[in-house]
Amino acid sequence: MSLTSLSSSAPLLCLTLLALAMVFAGCHASHGSSHDASNPSDGRSNAGIALRGTTWDLTELMGEALVQSDRPRGPYLRIDPVEPRYNGNATLNSIFGPAEVDGDSLRLKSGGMTKMAGPTELMQQEGKFVAMLDLVRSYRIDASSLILLDAKGNAVARLLAQKP
Repeated sequence: MSLTSLSSSAPLLCLTLLALAMVFAGCHASHGSSHDASNPSDGRSNAGIALRGTTWDLTELMGEALVQSDRPRGPYLRIDPVEPRYNGNATLNSIFGPAEVDGDSLRLKSGGMTKMAGPTELMQQEGKFVAMLDLVRSYRIDASSLILLDAKGNAVARLLAQKP
């Protein structure tokens, strides 16, 4: 390649590099906003409790009280304050998965869980808890309670904010 052909292709090379830089910058910007950053509402209750970052203890599941257990920790749910995911305990096992929050809309998609066994009644409750996650379409926070709602607006679970 001669010096003249190199200097005549320099503007084309610069334009190509500029275009690539713009494409990469655009990809990075859209990737960063994939989780609830565009939503100005952080889902706070009138008591100032936020949906995200609060650990919520399950108190009622599908209209029924929880099975009593001697386990040191009951079922709970926590929506990450920054990333689009949740984690918690479904009764016997740890759970985690993707969470989509947009205003009062909430989707808790299937993720993963540990696989420990236990008493039949606790395993049945855990099965209901995991099935309930797929039903959630929205939520409401009343004081220190989180109410998870299905597509028809029916309460599928009630949770209580843990004290900090």
